Amino acid sequence: MEPPSAPPRGGRVPWQELLLAVSLLTFWTPPTTARVTVDSVPPSVAEGKDVLLRVNNVTGAPIGYGWFRGKTIESSHQIVSYAVDKQLTATGPAHSGRE
Repeated sequence: MEPPSAPPRGGRVPWQELLLAVSLLTFWTPPTTARVTVDSVPPSVAEGKDVLLRVNNVTGAPIGYGWFRGKTIESSHQIVSYAVDKQLTATGPAHSGRE
């Protein structure tokens, strides 16, 4: 069977796409980033007392923060959000009033 005389309608033959993908994976090194962590200050506090949540290893200038209940970032699980530029705090649907 002979190879086609013209490239497929997309303009590229499949091996060219594979070659591009391999080239990008070979030469592209993803940037190293620190893992963002949140510390409670003080580390242990009685119910009903105030606590500070300190965010560590933030890169760049964040525009805001959001706290969610559970392991997913769904709007229905949002407890509270904070907009840095406006210094505005807004409660979400998962806010119970006990946070």
